[in-house]
Formats: sequence, C-alpha cells, structure tokens
Amino acid sequence: MAEYVTVAKIDEIAKGKSKLVQIHGKEISVWRIEDSYFAIDDICTHEEENLSNGDIIDTFHICCPRHGAEFDLRNGKALCLPATEPVQIYQVRLTGEEVQLLV
Repeated sequence: MAEYVTVAKIDEIAKGKSKLVQIHGKEISVWRIEDSYFAIDDICTHEEENLSNGDIIDTFHICCPRHGAEFDLRNGKALCLPATEPVQIYQVRLTGEEVQLLV
C-alpha cells in the first residue's frame, strides 16, 4: 500500500537543486523549481547515471550528465536521445514544513 514519506524540510532544498533520497531500495531525486517540488527515479533510463548530478534546463527539464538525455520533471518523459524510456515520477505534497513523497 502506498504511503507518504517525509524526505526533506521545505527550505532544505535550494531553488534549482535536488536532494537524493533512498526509499525502499530506490534512489529518488527530489527537485525544487522555484516553489514547486518534483520527484523522479534518479537513474537515467539510457545508462545508469545519477540524474541528481545533472543540470536543470528549460525550467522543468533535467539533463543527464553522462550522455545528455533530457527528461521532463513533471511527467518523467524522455525528451531526446539517447534515452527513449521515461523515468518514474512520484507524487509530492507539502505538509507544514515537510516535503513528502507518495511511495
């Protein structure tokens, strides 16, 4: 059964940055874009590389640091080659001062 898990305090993640968390054996990167938060599997679907080491481009797009694959933080969609498969996204909610993921 899915449940919300607290992964950070709201001010713990700087704007335009991410925090890497491990939940149930999965590495998930939690991103802050302005005052919105997004969570995706941290491993690129093209080749195993941590997306949390990548850069934000075009506001909601993350660029994989290894081969330049891009993913949309809002829906996980692969936006360009070499990646063709999306990354899993997670529902994020803010409760008080906490950032929580549905996992």
